[in-house]
Amino acid sequence: MTTPIALLIMSLAILLIINMIQATIGIIGRGIPASLGNREAQESQEGFNGRLARTKANTVENLLLFAPLMAAAVGLGVENDLIVYGGMTYIAARVLYTFAYMAGIPGLRTVTWVVGVGGTVAVAIGLLP
Repeated sequence: MTTPIALLIMSLAILLIINMIQATIGIIGRGIPASLGNREAQESQEGFNGRLARTKANTVENLLLFAPLMAAAVGLGVENDLIVYGGMTYIAARVLYTFAYMAGIPGLRTVTWVVGVGGTVAVAIGLLP
């Protein structure tokens, strides 16, 4: 397995883990019978639940930028330092971002977001001829 493929899988795993946390907390909060229903009533978007929902939304937004670039690297067979280290930076920043946002640490959340975007930009530059 090449490094870009591994980084792409890791980026998707971050979203999967966030989804699993959100589902687990939802089941605990609503109970199993309510969780099996159609959930027409909106859950509170305050506190931890709100931060978790916003973390997930931001992760999806950033993944929409990162994943196609990394998939292009895989498809084109390009693997250079900018792609590898940019991808690693993105993954590390997104993991820290997730913890910082869920814990409600605004300064760290912002810094890790910027670093993650920087990793995405590095991957994009690494794809240039």
